Amino acid sequence: MITVDVVMPFGGYRGGIENIMYEWSRGLPDDEINLRFFHASPGIVDYLKGYKNQWTMPIPENRPQNLTAEYIAGAYAFFIDKEGPPEICIATWLPIVSRACVMVRNAKNLSFPVLSYMHSKIGLYAERGQGSLADISFADAHICISKEIESDIKSYNPESLTFLLGNPLKVPTVSKLCPDDRTLCFVGRLGVEKKVDTIIKAISLAKDKTWKLLIVGDGEDKERLISLTYDLGLENRVTFFGWQEEPWECVKNSRFCMLASEYEGCNGTTREASALGMTVISTPVGGVVDYIVPGENGYLFPIGDSSFLAMVLDGLSDEKLPICDEKKCRDSVEKYYVDNYFLNVKNIFKSIV
Repeated sequence: MITVDVVMPFGGYRGGIENIMYEWSRGLPDDEINLRFFHASPGIVDYLKGYKNQWTMPIPENRPQNLTAEYIAGAYAFFIDKEGPPEICIATWLPIVSRACVMVRNAKNLSFPVLSYMHSKIGLYAERGQGSLADISFADAHICISKEIESDIKSYNPESLTFLLGNPLKVPTVSKLCPDDRTLCFVGRLGVEKKVDTIIKAISLAKDKTWKLLIVGDGEDKERLISLTYDLGLENRVTFFGWQEEPWECVKNSRFCMLASEYEGCNGTTREASALGMTVISTPVGGVVDYIVPGENGYLFPIGDSSFLAMVLDGLSDEKLPICDEKKCRDSVEKYYVDNYFLNVKNIFKSIV
């Protein structure tokens, strides 16, 4: 039995890393891995319902407005005093957590290894004052969800020990796929950084005027995107479904899944689309470039370049670019399937111990 602490600064919000930790709590075998989830402050605790081993520190009167490494270290030290040390510590969410966990280990003269586990580009944390590569470098090793994050870490210290893991993939359940060769889809949050306007503009620029786009999701950019759709006269070719409990049911006749983001950690939507046999057309961001091979299971285009994307659509219309083989698309994400993913997680833990 290996005791593994997952140290997080907050009790959770609702997003990618919470979903992954939720999967960890259910996917790792209890008879081999004793997972302990520790949160230095409550946050939104509803997502923790159902966790078997989770601890959340209450907020003391003197807690700083912005969490610091020193505060997180003090909270985690209190936890270790009460529950005992782990054999492995996973420092996640913010770069300062890695430094905090190492501070606790050193102060208590313990020897457990600390592994960082970030879910966004390191530079984004630094911009928000939540730590940098210097903070992450305190960790003994690093679990990386994309080659981009791995490259950032090795740029700071080429000798860093890294494990490329990705995120677990559950194949969506869809009643019946009926792909149409002129239907695109976007599934995800409609944030400005997702640059969905690039896709809408490309449809307007493409020579073939039969392309359609199905958009599932909600966010702060939604109204602007709807206005853009009407300004370009595409209201009959672009459909907004809003947020949906079963998004893939809404887009099951799509042949292509689109992503135009400025940045991503390890995008789950494109991998789900690949698992359904869709051809992915994406910007070269985050985990997408870890598995997309142009012409084999998808295509890539420059960030914000609607004209280039329109040329890709024209190439598909003219059959100068092939629609990717559905089986090759599915096979390309097999290594991320849940069983394979958790086998990799266990192997990482065993190799570290």
